[in-house]
Amino acid sequence: MEKRLKAIAILALVSIFFTTLFGYGSAKGAEITFLYPNLEAAIRGTIGKFEVRGGGVLQYANEAPAQPTNTSPVDRATDVSLTPLLESSAFFDPDVGDTHAASQWQITTVGTHNIRWTVFDSEEDTCNLTSITIPVGTLYYYTGYDWRVRHKDSYGNWSDWSAETHFSTIANQVPSQPINISPPDGATDVSLTLVLQSSVFSDHEGDAHAASQWQITTKPGNYSSPVFDSGRDADNVTSIAVPIGTLTHSTTYYWRVRHRQIYDHPIWGPCPGGLCWSDWSTETSFTTEGEPWRASSWVWVIIGIGAVTSLAAGTIFRRYLIRK
Repeated sequence: MEKRLKAIAILALVSIFFTTLFGYGSAKGAEITFLYPNLEAAIRGTIGKFEVRGGGVLQYANEAPAQPTNTSPVDRATDVSLTPLLESSAFFDPDVGDTHAASQWQITTVGTHNIRWTVFDSEEDTCNLTSITIPVGTLYYYTGYDWRVRHKDSYGNWSDWSAETHFSTIANQVPSQPINISPPDGATDVSLTLVLQSSVFSDHEGDAHAASQWQITTKPGNYSSPVFDSGRDADNVTSIAVPIGTLTHSTTYYWRVRHRQIYDHPIWGPCPGGLCWSDWSTETSFTTEGEPWRASSWVWVIIGIGAVTSLAAGTIFRRYLIRK
């Protein structure tokens, strides 16, 4: 009986000792609670990934994922499309078993007054983990952007942001070169009140037709002093009536036209880089009709055989080729 009591006493003392030193020893997730706060000083820095917190709490220190790198587009890339595919390096986490839970992608640009603003933020994205295609309408032509990405692990830890890299988008393409339709090249006996006509507007990006410019000259290839220049004309975009008094009889003229698209950049305004006008159409020519002959006095005109009539001065009639 005495031996049994001694054994129970020893077990009780051992239980008290270990309970006092190590607490409950129960683990909830990654957390273990100790009843002996002074144990913190004894084990801090000696258990690797565990850290001791206030109140004697020993917690597993899950490490954040490695900082990713921007892989595509490469830094300083140019002529990047408006819907680029951004790609980061693969996910890496020093903790065995941690998985890639989410990523966050951001694109910024610098506007007027050197103010930086965010044009795209995916926020926490559980689908596009190491690559993402930027939606249509997000980026603009002829613009520089900076971007970065960060990774999140299955324990909720975020990596540091990747080092920002830069790319610039393609310039807005000019509209297609128009074609002179009417009058046809080399046309003769053209009326002084003719209508010039070009091909329909065409643009690679689908931008709308904003205006046209029409020019007529008497010197082939030289439009420094044109006889007609419409300037930027938003009304007569594919045809225009040449104003009365512009052209003269029996004269050869040369003409061309160009088209302008509608494109306004949100930062740099309309037509950044001057890329709104098409090339000039290929020059074509036409020759106007001859001047009508006016009778200066009473004249007699024989019509048919024996038929005679008279015309008053100033009467206009045209020259005709008489065939025998």
